[in-house]
Amino acid sequence: MEFRAKPLEISEEDPFKNDVMNRKPVIEGLTTLTSKINTPFVMAVNAPWGTGKTTFIEMWQKHLSKEGHPSVYLNAWKTDYSKEPLIAFISELEELSKKLKLKGDKLQKAVNLVKKSGMALIKHAVPAAVKLGTGGILDLGKAIEDTVSTSAEKAAEEFFKSISMEKEAGEKFRENLRIISETVIAKSSESGSPKRFYFFIDELDRCRPDYAVFALERLKHYFNVEGIIFVIAIDKDQLGSSLKAIYGEGLNAREYLRRFIDLEVNLPWDAKSLTKSLMGRFGVNDFFANRMHPELKEEEVLLVRCFEELFQYFKVPPRVQEQCFTRAAIAMAMTKENFKLQPLLLTALIVFREIFPDPYKQFALNDHTANMLMKEIYKSCPKKDFFENRTILIIEAYLALSKTNRAEIGNDLVTYDSVVNSQTASKSDKDRAGEIAKIIRELANQWGGRPSLKSVIEKIEFAHSFT
Repeated sequence: MEFRAKPLEISEEDPFKNDVMNRKPVIEGLTTLTSKINTPFVMAVNAPWGTGKTTFIEMWQKHLSKEGHPSVYLNAWKTDYSKEPLIAFISELEELSKKLKLKGDKLQKAVNLVKKSGMALIKHAVPAAVKLGTGGILDLGKAIEDTVSTSAEKAAEEFFKSISMEKEAGEKFRENLRIISETVIAKSSESGSPKRFYFFIDELDRCRPDYAVFALERLKHYFNVEGIIFVIAIDKDQLGSSLKAIYGEGLNAREYLRRFIDLEVNLPWDAKSLTKSLMGRFGVNDFFANRMHPELKEEEVLLVRCFEELFQYFKVPPRVQEQCFTRAAIAMAMTKENFKLQPLLLTALIVFREIFPDPYKQFALNDHTANMLMKEIYKSCPKKDFFENRTILIIEAYLALSKTNRAEIGNDLVTYDSVVNSQTASKSDKDRAGEIAKIIRELANQWGGRPSLKSVIEKIEFAHSFT
């Protein structure tokens, strides 16, 4: 058994071999669509943090490689220590030309001129404070005013000169980038149908706000060259927060991003499919294979089912699902071979600890009841079917029973029986309370008492001490 998921292998020969999220139809569709585009184009792959954008991009890039389309990949977050994203962009272009073993005086000259004009752009760019302070629209009067010191006329002259040189460098940059793009595409198209040149930019939403803004501005102004398809993987809400950190809370971030993005794809994901994959990647099956006692045979099924249902119901992102499995793996390692794991309690409390930490702590470490826990969770996640959901109902019954001793079970049932006998409670509330009371009685008779909540919580808290 592993305490960290084995990396998902994405092979060059079969990129979709481990495609547990069923990305293949989406990637093939996007490839068909973008391969027909001739104009400069920017696509955004939008999904929340931890939902598999990087894996999606890696699969797509390897699929493109099989189809003969050249591509480069840039992790923007790994380069945001630099003040200028253009440096990273140019570096990736140079690496691609080496990888494809492209030769020729014209190409080499173009590569050198892209580097040279790129450096000129960086050197002569209008000061960042001016651009960011004006939303990218230059107020020349204010810019000159801001640069005034003891020699206002000289400062203004230098400012206009800088604008002119930046414009000239930008034109040279685009022209030579076009030569590189045409050469790369021609080389890749020699053996078949026309190809496109893809440039993937990942983790832009995790970058410093100013770096993320500069990257978008550079794409818009200097990389709008035919044949290049830019794909940026983002969490649009997070990127919007970065933009507001620069331009102020009044910015309409979604409208601002429309200036840069031609098409947006919202990346779907399926929680249940990922759960099955994580079971294998963590080697959970190995743990249950050694548990031979008859009463423990159903534990693996319960653990999988509960994780699947909770992940799906609460839309738990893949990265958080991995964290939950890490906690579960540590708890399993602390459980003796023929001792009960209490999989339903364990999985429910692990998930609640991750996504509803405050209600969890009030229940696990303080005196809140199971019913109080569920009501607090509902406040954070007010789904219409929350109190009717069968999984939630069963979990509440287990949690209620786990927090009482045998002598107190009758008292605990009073809470639910009183609702059943109430003259004012709704029919749905009565049905729910009656079902929970029924489960509590059945479990109490079956177990002769209560599951060990204290032991489960100790394991979960121990697992969290590692992070």
